[in-house]
Amino acid sequence: MARAFGTRNTSGDGTAVIAAPGAGLRIVIYGWRIQAEVDGDQVVLLKSGSTSLKRFFMATKAQGIVEDLSGENETDKRVYCGQNEAVFVNLSASLAMNYDIDYYVDGV
Repeated sequence: MARAFGTRNTSGDGTAVIAAPGAGLRIVIYGWRIQAEVDGDQVVLLKSGSTSLKRFFMATKAQGIVEDLSGENETDKRVYCGQNEAVFVNLSASLAMNYDIDYYVDGV
C-alpha cells in the first residue's frame, strides 16, 4: 500500500504523480481526494497514461472537494490502471489543486 500526495498548479498532464510500475505490473487506486486551493473553474482528470479514468468539475475552493476513501477491501470501488502506465492528475487551468491518492501495485 502506498500514498501519493501533493499539489498541482499547471494545466495539462504535467509530471506523473505516480510513476509507471514496470512491465507486467499495474497501479490499482482504491482511494482519492482532490481539493481546490483557489477559486476558479477547473476540470480535473485522473488518468492512467493517456486514458482518462475519472473526471471532476471544481467551481470554488469551498465546493471543490472530491473524495472516495472507500478503502482497499472495497473491490467494486477500485480503479485499475493500464499495464505499466503512470498516473496523472490533469488540470484544465493553472489553478492550485491538492491530490491524495491511495494505491497499490499488482501483477497483470
